[in-house]
Amino acid sequence: GPPVVVLGPERATGDLDGDGAPETALLLTKNPGDPLQQAYLVVAAWRGDRIVTLATALLGYQVRAQSFTISGGKIHLQGSRSASARTAMMPAALTFSLRDGKLVEEM
Repeated sequence: GPPVVVLGPERATGDLDGDGAPETALLLTKNPGDPLQQAYLVVAAWRGDRIVTLATALLGYQVRAQSFTISGGKIHLQGSRSASARTAMMPAALTFSLRDGKLVEEM
């Protein structure tokens, strides 16, 4: 059947695009519980009277967030992730910014 997608409890709100209005970052997991589960970072915001998705990015497999915040116009995620379904969990400190409608990971 179609993949199952679950909204995680992680939420962070702040201004990511400098317009003075807050955006919200969320984590979605595709096929939770599956070794091939994938985690996505999603940024959404109110535009007029509706919620719109501004950008999404694949974070990896088996992502676990210990800390998930927005500060300084950037999304900060501390936790662990696996690069693929066959590799071990590794600590992860990820920072993303929203640029031209895309989430860009800062190295």
